Amino acid sequence: MRIIDLHCYPNTQKWIDCQGPYVDALEQYWGRAWQAKTEEEVVAEFKEFDIEAMLVALDLTTTIETPPCDNDYVAGMRDRHDAIIQAWAAVEPALGQAAVDEARHAINDLNMIGFHFHPIMQHIRVDDKSFYPLWEELTQLKAPVMIDVGMTGMGAGMPGGLGAKTRNAHP
Repeated sequence: MRIIDLHCYPNTQKWIDCQGPYVDALEQYWGRAWQAKTEEEVVAEFKEFDIEAMLVALDLTTTIETPPCDNDYVAGMRDRHDAIIQAWAAVEPALGQAAVDEARHAINDLNMIGFHFHPIMQHIRVDDKSFYPLWEELTQLKAPVMIDVGMTGMGAGMPGGLGAKTRNAHP
């Protein structure tokens, strides 16, 4: 059976590194280690199980100060494996104009399909008026937006959830 995963993590070392201090806590929460795969292993698994994936980028630079699993990286994976991978962009809304500029780059230069936001991890409320310039730019770019809602294990077992608030992801 053909599978299309609309919200897929790269699961490479770059992806795991962008999770920063959450990695150890998630290993405790899940009861198993989080093992990075090479790009080739990820792609081989997609092919083995007939999966077409829409990878997501993630930028947490203002919340946990880790290097992002950035748009150029995820677009590169897509470009090398475009028969089975598409890519969602991500920007850190708290970066203001830099987020707007990166949004333009992701759509105009990288041809990404739209944007992925993780309010719990990014410590944002999507109705925060300070982010309206970004939302207006995404509207002008005609870019679809996917916002994670619901619950997550992110922050489990960490003091104060390390700032992760599930209320930010209520639909």
